[in-house]
Amino acid sequence: MGLLTGELLKLPVINAVSHIQRDGDKIIVERTLEEDVEIIELTLPAVLCVTSDINVPRIPSMKAILGAGKKAVTSWLASDIHWTPTTPMAELVAISVPPQTERKHIILDNDSPEAITALADHLKKSLN
Repeated sequence: MGLLTGELLKLPVINAVSHIQRDGDKIIVERTLEEDVEIIELTLPAVLCVTSDINVPRIPSMKAILGAGKKAVTSWLASDIHWTPTTPMAELVAISVPPQTERKHIILDNDSPEAITALADHLKKSLN
C-alpha cells in the first residue's frame, strides 16, 4: 500500500523501516532486509512503510491503569470537528452465502496394506 501511495503522491518511498530518527529537515531511517540493515538519509516529505518492530509498546503501571478508569471520556459530535457526511462511492447491493458443498471423505480404520492401497486408489481417482 505504501508503494502505491508514494507513486500517487509522487514522493520517495522507503519500505521495511525499523527505526526512524529526525535530523533537522531530514530523517535517517534504518531499513531491515533479510541479511542487511541499510541506513538511508532522506528529506521530507516521504512515505515510510514500517515493520511491526518499529514500536514496542510500554506496559502501563498499575497506577496508570487505575487512573484511566477514573478519567472522563470526551464525546464529540460531527459538528464539533466540522465533518459532513459525503455520498458513498460504493453501495452494498446484496449479501449472499455460497451453498454448502457435501464434503467427500473416507474413513480407513486400519493401516493394513489393503487399506493403504484403497486410499491410494481413491486419491488417484479423486485427482483425475
